[in-house]
Amino acid sequence: MAIHKMRVCVISPGVVHAVPRTVAIADQFDEVHFIDIEGNSDSRPLLAHGVVYHSSDREGKSLNRGRVLQHLLGTIRPDVIVCHYASGDHYFNAIGYGQCPVASIVMGNDAFYDEGDMVVPFLAKLLVRMSLRRSYYLSAKSELLAQCLKRYGVTAPIDVNYWGADMTRFSPGHRLEARRQLGLDEKAILILSSRALEPRLNIHLIVEAFPEILQSYSNASLIILGRSSPDYKRQVEDTVSRLNLADRISFRGDVSQDALLQYYQASDCVVSVAQCEGFPNTVLEVMACKVPVVVGNIPHIDELLENNRNAWICEKNPQAIATAILAVLGDATNRAAIVDAAYATAMKFADIKKNGIRFSYRLKQSLTNIQPASRVAQLVFKAIFLLYRIQRKITHYSR
Repeated sequence: MAIHKMRVCVISPGVVHAVPRTVAIADQFDEVHFIDIEGNSDSRPLLAHGVVYHSSDREGKSLNRGRVLQHLLGTIRPDVIVCHYASGDHYFNAIGYGQCPVASIVMGNDAFYDEGDMVVPFLAKLLVRMSLRRSYYLSAKSELLAQCLKRYGVTAPIDVNYWGADMTRFSPGHRLEARRQLGLDEKAILILSSRALEPRLNIHLIVEAFPEILQSYSNASLIILGRSSPDYKRQVEDTVSRLNLADRISFRGDVSQDALLQYYQASDCVVSVAQCEGFPNTVLEVMACKVPVVVGNIPHIDELLENNRNAWICEKNPQAIATAILAVLGDATNRAAIVDAAYATAMKFADIKKNGIRFSYRLKQSLTNIQPASRVAQLVFKAIFLLYRIQRKITHYSR
């Protein structure tokens, strides 16, 4: 296969950052296709950069979605497949397709499935490890994640790539103007949580920290953005009600990337205290906007961040979160120095255009010595994938 001319097929299971990452690599290949499994990605920036957009079966619970994906792959006939998120049917189907090499951008909790609150069935864990070992190139969002992949027996090239943000979009702005655009109180202290309402992201801890913030700043408010898990959202809403914070905390749901930028720029502080993940993209976006960020102390956060130098790092409990937020709000001189250092870190490590070029170069390098999987190995993988799908169907119909 001549690697100087390549048709790449990117598959996204609904990962919001898949679109900007695909845009970042689009100019590096002759032809790029994007398969949107959930049918909810913004196709406009893809089309603007010459990417061919495909929407898979939009019925999210369809048991025939794998057939649709296989048909699309057979129609596109890619030279290489790139999967965002190294777990799930889209990844397993890409490996099972077996007609071209597969690469993956490993996000964090797709491989860190033994941590946090995640419950992953044995067959799913087995398929993840088998798929990772059958991939030709892996992009990992932290050094710790790269080490995890090696423990899983991965021998393919692994590159640590923080990806980050489009620096032409996520950039410093005018705080009051952003508030006017969003209709927010221009004088209030605004704390922002922009992560999804999911248990592993610990939004309830931020809510539980808020009464202490109000003791020092009675005009403070907390805005919670992002898609939500219904059960967990109810839990967080119950906490808001129990603490009598309904007039201080608002839920704004999922917002566009343009609105997200405005919320960043309008904020006095952004908080992210995930239980486990790769390297949080939100944090890098906020740093690029020169907005203070409080980050939970996950094991690999020190790869880029140092407490009181370019971020405020805290333990994942309400008291520590409140203390860190109050430190952000209480010392303007120190805050300015830390925000400037954070911006420099983002510029150095998190320019998605530069990281996309590097990803493309390393991907091409990894394909110079293709060794096709044996027929027996492919049959074994397909057999386990079939068992996994049967188990899923049984679970589905027994509910």
